[in-house]
Amino acid sequence: MLAYQIFQTIPTALAATLFTYLRKEERESYKGVVQQLAEQQKMRPVFITKQSPEKQVTLLTAACGRKPAEPIAMQVLEIWLMRGRQEMLIDFLDRMNIKHDGTGMVEKFPDVMDSTLLGNALSAMRETYPASEVALYLYVLQEQKEGGWPELSALLDAEPWLGAQ
Repeated sequence: MLAYQIFQTIPTALAATLFTYLRKEERESYKGVVQQLAEQQKMRPVFITKQSPEKQVTLLTAACGRKPAEPIAMQVLEIWLMRGRQEMLIDFLDRMNIKHDGTGMVEKFPDVMDSTLLGNALSAMRETYPASEVALYLYVLQEQKEGGWPELSALLDAEPWLGAQ
């Protein structure tokens, strides 16, 4: 699932969590995202920023769900995951025995994911983190390898959003 497709199906509460984090914690990134998305839709950024926070989430989610917004949508997801959910990324990488730099950055992902480790990692993570956030990370992770990992695809296909409400 590409980034823009994630925004087409993302649970509303998760989209609100994501954009609220950006608006409050990553102000410059948020301004840049609003600017880029507004330009793509031939709007003025002030139209978006003058809306209520809830309406901003709705507008930005819809804008990120358009195919031309793919790079911006991926940027939004990466900022949120790498800065706002870094602990979750590191937890997953550690559980999968994937080497990283301590901040969640991986130089080389494995060619194959161990299905047993993956299942165990997801079970443990779902007890610690919201299922929708785990699923979002896994969808973004799938884009890090051309064609993704079949083991991960099978899990995501069987249970989109990993049972998130």
